[in-house]
Amino acid sequence: MKPKLVLIAFAYPPFTGIGGVRATNMARSLANVGWKVDVVTPTIQHWGATDWKDDSLHPDIRTVRVDGKWSFLGDEANFKQRGLAQKLLSFVFTRYQRNFRQLESQSVWKSAAIHAIVKQCADADVVMATMSPFFTGEIAKVVSEKLKIPFVLDYRDLVVGNAHEHFLSQNDRFVAREQEWLDGASLITTVSPSLQQILRQRIADQKKCRVLWNGYDAEQFGHYSARATETGTFRIIYAGTFYPPVRAIDPVFKALSQLDSSDDFSGWQFDYFGSYGSYISQAAEKYRIANSVKIHSRIPRDQALMEMAKSDLIVVITSVRETAELADRGVVTAKLFDSFGVRRPILLIAPEISDAADVVNKTDSGMTSPGTDIKKIADSIVQIRNQPEFNFQTEAFTWASLGGHLDTMLRELVDR
Repeated sequence: MKPKLVLIAFAYPPFTGIGGVRATNMARSLANVGWKVDVVTPTIQHWGATDWKDDSLHPDIRTVRVDGKWSFLGDEANFKQRGLAQKLLSFVFTRYQRNFRQLESQSVWKSAAIHAIVKQCADADVVMATMSPFFTGEIAKVVSEKLKIPFVLDYRDLVVGNAHEHFLSQNDRFVAREQEWLDGASLITTVSPSLQQILRQRIADQKKCRVLWNGYDAEQFGHYSARATETGTFRIIYAGTFYPPVRAIDPVFKALSQLDSSDDFSGWQFDYFGSYGSYISQAAEKYRIANSVKIHSRIPRDQALMEMAKSDLIVVITSVRETAELADRGVVTAKLFDSFGVRRPILLIAPEISDAADVVNKTDSGMTSPGTDIKKIADSIVQIRNQPEFNFQTEAFTWASLGGHLDTMLRELVDR
């Protein structure tokens, strides 16, 4: 009989953000090695979708859609469809939730999710919560107690102690609550050795905290491999968010500005895709390269990957600081693994001592530089333009490989 996992994943298709990508790859890779997986997640209407089909991933993956009683309060996608009373309640709730940052709207479906799992997934062998949001850990713990099965916490980012979100770390009640989950979990997975080190400092049984990297599904990336017709323009791309002043574009634009003044470096273009267009525009003006910077709005993930595949260089930034604390060193953005999938060279801006830099260097997938070394950034851009071929030794980061590791870890729990 196949073992069965309940995967609590608030971020899941049709949501296209990177949290949903990790959960999808987890579910599919486990189903491929003999697991039945029940994914517990919000209704498709929460993400503004109406015709999504849940049977498209794998026959052994079942999606349990949960619509909490008050879920309309946090459902921004369908605001226009609500009645006046719902809109007023939603406005008050949203203002309240913004004061609580990472709690957001997800907490409203906690009780409904627990009820759905106990009623529909009672034959599960393990329950796993991929974090965040904060309350998914609470759901896993309660379900574990009710069904008398082990629970697993998966940290794609830190919750308490997050390098970019500090609210929960400043609230003793939330810190204590998370500590209960960490102590009670049979297994804790996280995306980098530095984050593993942070989490291990908070638990007695340090061996139960393991690294499960982000990665990419090689089969899913097959149709992104074709390049566009060469135009003679060296195309640099950045897609995603910024967290100034830690994750900022300034070092890259400063290096490009210096190169642009040289006769040896011409015919280049920087394309930005995302919701920080105003920030990029101001930085481009500041460094006098606005004529070579093209700003695009946020686009669906499939389109972003296609644009990355057509580029000559993908910029990834974790931190522009020369050195970083452990939490910053542990940031390994999923854009690295998207770059692996489309096999385009990476320019990583990160502290020299960081998990992301280790990944790029070990896989021979691009070049790295601290944000303080503008000359090295400029030299790296020139070198990638002149010698664009890299080996991309990335097999260890495919979900075929990562899924095997996760399978081993979970079966150890089932076999106890």
